[in-house]
Amino acid sequence: MAKIEFEIDDEIAGKLGEFTSSTGIPVEALCSLFVRKVASEQRIPFEVSVKRKSFLGESFRNTDPAVLSRVLQSSGDSVCASVLSSLDSGKAAILMESFPVERQANIFSIMSMGGGFSKSVMEAIEKSVLSEVVDEQNKESSSLFDIETSARIFSAMNYNSCEKVLPLIQKLSPETFSELDKRIFRFEDIVLLDDRSIQKMLRELDSVELAKALKGADSEVCDKIYRNMSKRAATMLEEEIEYLGHIGIGKINEAKQKIVSVIRRLEESGEVVIVRPGEYEDFI
Repeated sequence: MAKIEFEIDDEIAGKLGEFTSSTGIPVEALCSLFVRKVASEQRIPFEVSVKRKSFLGESFRNTDPAVLSRVLQSSGDSVCASVLSSLDSGKAAILMESFPVERQANIFSIMSMGGGFSKSVMEAIEKSVLSEVVDEQNKESSSLFDIETSARIFSAMNYNSCEKVLPLIQKLSPETFSELDKRIFRFEDIVLLDDRSIQKMLRELDSVELAKALKGADSEVCDKIYRNMSKRAATMLEEEIEYLGHIGIGKINEAKQKIVSVIRRLEESGEVVIVRPGEYEDFI
């Protein structure tokens, strides 16, 4: 007797397994029947179809359990029982455990009583729950408003604009200002750099731009810069600042922006580290 071997993909194999389990017909018998019919009729004699145990289970097979859980929290216990009973036991268990224990008990009671809804009602449940799942997923994908996004955009803005808007943010929402201030780097934050980082920064800067940026800057910032320069270089920088005379605030802020951009680039490459007060207080 001839022996024929062939392979099928996992999905088809799974469906075939469901069919044979529900009908009690061995896989070998099905294959033999199919081959005999093809050989005798010289055509594909029929289509094999598998009746789904539950259309709800198919609909929610690829749905994120966390999303489905949030949707079912506001659904009735009977609806939850219908959806959970249609899923594989692993996913159903995850969802069940997301409910308060009182609801778990009630859902288990409903599921254990037997019976269920008519096909039309089940179709309505499927449509309703799926609609809420889509809404929930769309809500997640459009959740773009957070402090990290604000900080990213703020850091890319012109320095003049930043200096104008920050006081308004602080007045409008001190909490937002506080969180934003932790995530952005301003020229005055140079004092947060260690000496090695300051020296690395100075090697990247043009002396004229540095002089402009330090024109009218806080003494703490100036001192931080001078301490990391040779005495001769510090003296020359002071003279250059004096030589500038009166310059507009716009030119000063442009110079500050260039320096801040250099520091951000060095931070991204890991060449400088910005440590804010309390940031590493849990470390020793």
